[in-house]
Parts: sequence; C-alpha cells; structure tokens
Amino acid sequence: MLDEREKYWIKFYNSYYNGYNSTIRGRDISLYEWDEEEVIALYHQEKSARKVAKIIRCDHSTIDTILNRNNVERYSTAN
Repeated sequence: MLDEREKYWIKFYNSYYNGYNSTIRGRDISLYEWDEEEVIALYHQEKSARKVAKIIRCDHSTIDTILNRNNVERYSTAN
C-alpha cells in the first residue's frame, strides 16, 4: 500500500523529472533490467555498493536491495 502511494505522489508532483526522486516507481526496482548475478559479481569485484551504483548509474539503495534479496554477505568498511 505504501509503495502505491509513493508511486502516486511521484507522478502527481512529477518529482522524478523535477529532481527529487531517483526512480519513477519509488522503491520498486522492477523498472530496471539489470542481471542480478552481474550486479553481485561487480559488487564482489568492487567491494562497495556505492561504487557499483556509480558504475551502473543507480542509487546505492538499489544495489543494497539486490544484495539483500540474494543474501550476499557484505564487505567490511572498517580498515
């Protein structure tokens, strides 16, 4: 229900095209057609969701969602 309202308000305010929202559908990433296995492989290569997001041009939360959905263990950011 919440996702449906978010989609409604994004459309109502045209906030995707006016710079506030990074997706047309809110948290629904089905808009994208990335191969999740390729995203995961890139994550293992780069060891950073933010770096992967920058490479494939999306928000890092999209990468986090893919990693979480596939139970991918995260790399530590501590030195």
